[in-house]
Amino acid sequence: QAVWQRRGRATEDWPGCGAMSTELAVQYAKLPEWLLSRRLIPQGYPRLLPGLDAKVSEALAEKVSDKAANELIEQHREGMNYFAVKEIYEAVAKSPEGQAKSLLGAHTHPGAAKWRAALDAFRKKNLCWISIARILIQNVTYEIPALKKHAASCERQVQECNQRQSELLRVEANAKSRHEKLLAELGILGLDPRRELRATAKEELPRMRSELVGLLRGSGSDLLAYYGAFAAHAASAPEVAEQVLPMLRVITRDTQLSLEDIEREVPTLRTLRDVAPRRERSGVAGDAGGGIDWGGITCEGLELGAQGSAEDEGAAPAANAADDLLSDPYIRELLYQDVAEVGAFLLARSSELASSPTAEYAPKDSEKSLDDVKSLADVISRAEELMAGRKTQTLLLCESSDRYIEQQVKRIDICKSQCAKPVTQRASLDKAKAEQMEEAKRTEAEIDTLRRATQKLQKDLEAEMSSHFKAKRTE
Repeated sequence: QAVWQRRGRATEDWPGCGAMSTELAVQYAKLPEWLLSRRLIPQGYPRLLPGLDAKVSEALAEKVSDKAANELIEQHREGMNYFAVKEIYEAVAKSPEGQAKSLLGAHTHPGAAKWRAALDAFRKKNLCWISIARILIQNVTYEIPALKKHAASCERQVQECNQRQSELLRVEANAKSRHEKLLAELGILGLDPRRELRATAKEELPRMRSELVGLLRGSGSDLLAYYGAFAAHAASAPEVAEQVLPMLRVITRDTQLSLEDIEREVPTLRTLRDVAPRRERSGVAGDAGGGIDWGGITCEGLELGAQGSAEDEGAAPAANAADDLLSDPYIRELLYQDVAEVGAFLLARSSELASSPTAEYAPKDSEKSLDDVKSLADVISRAEELMAGRKTQTLLLCESSDRYIEQQVKRIDICKSQCAKPVTQRASLDKAKAEQMEEAKRTEAEIDTLRRATQKLQKDLEAEMSSHFKAKRTE
């Protein structure tokens, strides 16, 4: 591809060939090679170009008073080239300082003389052409692509910020969901967790105990009769029917009993009270019956018994109602053992009746249908949930253990911080995104300015070289 071409006409290999009535377009990338091949510039031009910068520096060091010239100097100070030097010299030459000349036509003012010397240095040996060509190559090959790459990087970072913000929105939603789930699990609003946890336990535990008592009293007689009949039949001893499930039998009575009366009817209660302190000291937890050992939990600092035991208070308080009895951890333990025992029995009976409805396993007058057994099993399942369900355990711990409350408050605080952290991160990303958008906008403006300046340099170079070769042909 040729270096010179007429706009709209066939390519010419040499400016002197053909008519010169139209301007010539410069292919700047091949211009240095073209100029060297035709000996229009010296072979050692790279060694001469630093001298141009030295001449420009000398000119900048001299002061000129012309306002227009000073404005041009400030405008082009960071990017001096042949056309800028030419424009500055023309402005200086029109000023009174530039018009002052010696008899030989030389400028007497140092500033005008230095700018004239800089312009002559550019024109000597056509160094102005190669200097402009190098600027064009630098701008188009390196500067503009680098700026485009930087702008693309800024835009990419903005997209990454948007993606990260979307991820943070999901993280925030999940954190809020966990926070709401935790508050729902604890049954509080979360405004004042400590006070709310204690208030919830104080309100919910009596209600749950009343519900448990009502549930057991409603179906207790059927449960005792059904289980007692099977126990008496299995032991071949009718008196066994009145001995099984002693604590459940006490709770289902609609009478007021003192703790002393209950201990006489259920000797295991006194035994449990005597053994519990030794168990606490030895660190033994659990019970041979397989139920929840509330006394054992007390020794770990949880102190589930809100009312305290008779040993702790120094006297056995009167139990005026069945739900008040359930505040005693030892009574709860024995009752839970009875409930779990009859629950296992009902589960076994349900399986037997489901597999063989007509088989006889007990006296005929004690038999119940599968639906009746399942109904009793549902009652026991609800009773177990009220006694040892997760909600009940949480409420008991909130009622008696400050350490547990502090643990829950810490969990709530962690959930809150997890909800707030994405908000802070998104705000930081908003700031970074705004900065990158501004940087991309500034870079695009810089690209546009540099592109226009490069196009102007190319146009001026084409005009300069066209006029040169036209004048040469005329000569």
